[in-house]
Parts: sequence; structure tokens; C-alpha cells
Amino acid sequence: MTAAEPSISEQRFAMKTELTIEQVQALLIYDPLTGEVKWRQGLHHKRRGIAGFDESGYRRVTIDGSGYRVHRLAFVLMLGRWPEGEVDHRNGNGMDNRWENLREATHLQNMQNQLRVRRNSSHGVMGVHYKHKNKKWQARIQVGPKRHSLGLFKTKEEAAQAYIDGKRRLHPFSTL
Repeated sequence: MTAAEPSISEQRFAMKTELTIEQVQALLIYDPLTGEVKWRQGLHHKRRGIAGFDESGYRRVTIDGSGYRVHRLAFVLMLGRWPEGEVDHRNGNGMDNRWENLREATHLQNMQNQLRVRRNSSHGVMGVHYKHKNKKWQARIQVGPKRHSLGLFKTKEEAAQAYIDGKRRLHPFSTL
């Protein structure tokens, strides 16, 4: 191999291209009412029926060794283009790929539609934490790069309700 020739790994990388819209349309069929993506008949004798598998709360299809989330493929099959940003599940259920549940979103909009508390939450409530100094519960919400306090409350439930009210008011993409 000379200095001008690409290595084997570079050759493999160069040969692998992004999945085209035409390839998606040739391989898969999407049912917008059920959200199911199926393999087209006759193209892959080993692949029949519903395409994809569950991976961390999302359906994913493997094509030529690369994984693609079903909600992104559904977007391509419905609109004939890749989404510019992310595809958000309105109801927060990543397995529900019905067309009425999907919408194009920016990352910020997608984060605004977070409906469940994060796994590392110490209190099990979104947007709420305990302030030991005041012995009260604080509700906070992030809007863009800024975090806003929604107040201090005697109970976790009051703080949680303040967060929900704030989310409805300040996060226009939220479906709470």
C-alpha cells in the first residue's frame, strides 16, 4: 500500500453510504394508522412481516448493517424526505409510531415534550428538588439556556403542580 492509497477501513467506510429515500421506499411499507413498518414482499426472502425490534423504548430496523429508528423511516415514507431535526412522539411513547403521534421537532422542542422523570431523579418528580436550607420544595424549569425558579413550596405535590403549570405555560411543544 502506498501513501496515496486508502487503508482497508477507509475503503469500507467510503463504500458505506447513507440510506437513500429511494432505498427506504423500495425496502419498506409504512401503515400510518398502526405505525407498523413492514418489509416489502419478495425483496428479502428471510425478512417478512413487521420490520424492526425494540431497542431502549424505540423500534429500530437494521439495513445493510446500520440501524434506523422506525419513527424516522416513517417520516421518510410519508413525506419523501428525511426530517431536518428530530422526530418527536407527541404522547411520549417511543414505540407508538402512528403518524398522528409523530411530528418533526428541534432538539429543544423534543426535550420540552419530556413526559417522564429521569432515572437519576432523587425525588421521582420532574422539575422538583428539595432545598435543605429552606426546608422547602423548589420547582424549576428550563426555557432555552435559562433555568427559571417557579417558587418554593411546603410540599412536593405543590411544587410538582407548579412545574406542570409552568411547563404548560412555557413549553409550547409539551403535550402535558
